[in-house]
Amino acid sequence: MNLSFSFAILITALLLLSCASSSQQREFERDAFQDPLGITRTNAQGEVQNTDDDDWRISPLFQSIVEVNPPFPNPAAVGDRITFEIAVTGVQAVEGIVVFERLNNGNLAELFSTVDTQTSTTFIVFELNPLLLQDLGNGNGPRGLHRILIYDFNNQLISYGDVEIE
Repeated sequence: MNLSFSFAILITALLLLSCASSSQQREFERDAFQDPLGITRTNAQGEVQNTDDDDWRISPLFQSIVEVNPPFPNPAAVGDRITFEIAVTGVQAVEGIVVFERLNNGNLAELFSTVDTQTSTTFIVFELNPLLLQDLGNGNGPRGLHRILIYDFNNQLISYGDVEIE
């Protein structure tokens, strides 16, 4: 009877941890779909000059297996290229990478996607042309704040953050 009681406690603990992870993931996803508020300011070499605590956090599902460096430069001029760096540290931990912009109407527009469906221990670097970002309807084209979301091919949110086009 002692063994079955210990087993029941173990199962209950695992279920509680799973529920906590699920609620943390849902909260993370709610945060991701808020309007952009600020940026992690970086220079052209990728050095962080000022941090926005809400930018480029890793979702509970991918903590310790994916790292996202803040994109640079941020803010960027319309003629710049914004560099993104994503490190996948877990072996076969991520099914591809897809990067989206959250549009004003709440829809997502794809900006980048890896070719491989299985992304194993790797470092992904890509550049984004600011002209691909939505026109914010302010008469200045893409100038302003943009929310960027990074997903895997299983539609699981990995990270999000904001970029500013000047």
